[in-house]
Amino acid sequence: MSDANTQVLSAILRRNLQAFVFQAFDREEVKDGLRPTQAIRLICETLQEVTEGDVRRQIINLPPRTLKSFICSICFPAWLLGLDPSTKIIVISHDKNLVHTLAYRCRQIIESKWYQEAFPGTALQPDFAGTLHFKTTAGGGVLATSVGSGLTGHGGDWIILDDPIDASDAYSGVERKNVNTLFDGKITSRLDNRSEGKILIVMQRLHAEDLCGHLQGRTTYRHLVVPLVAEADTVYRAGKFEWRRPAGDIIDPQSYTAEEVEVLRRESPAHVFQAQYQQAPILLDSGIVKADWFGRYDNVPLNAHKVIFSCDFGQTTGETSSYSCVLVIRTDGVNHYLAHVLRKRAAFAELQNDLLRLAGQYTPNSVLIENAALGTAMISALREHRLTICSIPRPTKSKIERLEAVLHLLNGGNVLLPNAGNWLSDFFEEMCSFPTSPHDDQVDALSQYLSWVEDPDRRRHSPVVLGVTTPQNGGVCSARKQVPHPMRNPKGPPRMPPLPQRR
Repeated sequence: MSDANTQVLSAILRRNLQAFVFQAFDREEVKDGLRPTQAIRLICETLQEVTEGDVRRQIINLPPRTLKSFICSICFPAWLLGLDPSTKIIVISHDKNLVHTLAYRCRQIIESKWYQEAFPGTALQPDFAGTLHFKTTAGGGVLATSVGSGLTGHGGDWIILDDPIDASDAYSGVERKNVNTLFDGKITSRLDNRSEGKILIVMQRLHAEDLCGHLQGRTTYRHLVVPLVAEADTVYRAGKFEWRRPAGDIIDPQSYTAEEVEVLRRESPAHVFQAQYQQAPILLDSGIVKADWFGRYDNVPLNAHKVIFSCDFGQTTGETSSYSCVLVIRTDGVNHYLAHVLRKRAAFAELQNDLLRLAGQYTPNSVLIENAALGTAMISALREHRLTICSIPRPTKSKIERLEAVLHLLNGGNVLLPNAGNWLSDFFEEMCSFPTSPHDDQVDALSQYLSWVEDPDRRRHSPVVLGVTTPQNGGVCSARKQVPHPMRNPKGPPRMPPLPQRR
């Protein structure tokens, strides 16, 4: 490149953070060149706006694989030191290995030839050029540390927090509180000038009460929230940049194809997808039911030998339909042990086959199916198989009213869950966030079962033994009428046969 072109490029890099990011990526990454996306430009324009304007507290929430750490925690500190080598920057993350990588790559950029050509006034002190803490000859520099590590004696003009809590700790109230408390006291106090210093928090959401949730009500913090898939038509503005994003738009269709997004939706627990990918976490214990109401077990007691299936079928079937589910419950008449949950979006025939497979595995005493919509069709389709079906009438009360009617069984600890199960996370998320949860199929199925248990006259939900045909009922035979044993009077003491007369 000629000297003239080098000077032009250097001038652009000093004025434009996005150009700087692309240059750093092309020179530092052992990959193909960086593709320009609207999300990348939005991040860069937002950071440049914070640098040049009056915004002093900025939060950026984006899903994984959007280069937010590369832009905000590697390139941005290097760019700031290029603009003003006396700037002091503190970079903090949950993991010391991660901050080591962030700081190392930032220092590599500063020491590169192209950077020195663009910012000749920025040079590192040769005797203070460690990986986690390096200084410029002008007194600025970068201190990289983990949350909770020593910051005493260190201050900065900028504090950048990159994923301050690990995903595995996000569901621990103790860990969340620890991070939030450290931020309010120890971390924010490290600004040399609280009125002029700036704080940048960049992270994927992990929990409704993570650091971003903790700061959500504070008007001094500006939030930029970019979900993987736009929930509604959205307009983002930063500086002179504007991004009009229609509902359903994927943030980067080349990094996340429509097929990948669908797989993520299906395979990720709902609360994980909503938090990490949609940046809209659900507070699990925000609903009617509380997580600590459920007892836990390792093995179902031997006396819980009765098996009940409670089914909730979606209004339609297929991969884009609402969920259908089958709860497999073992009971001793008092306690109810949830043994398995089948929950999926599937075609009708697949749901039927799954139900029959479960029946072969668990041999249910009764199968509860609401006699409406797909439930009616399922009852009809199961005629060739010997299953005791309890046809549940269409409910007249709301979902909330039905759950509240059996809440005493949940609150009393009569519903128990296994200590392990790949369905537990989804079950907890839905139960403990209802009625604000995006789905309620498992809630409906559990309410249906507990209502049936509480019903003093269950036989009004006529059980039908499928597989026995009669001309009178069109192929479905009602269970035979229950007649008291001749030796037993249900309303009085047992009757004994008369003693034989002596002759």
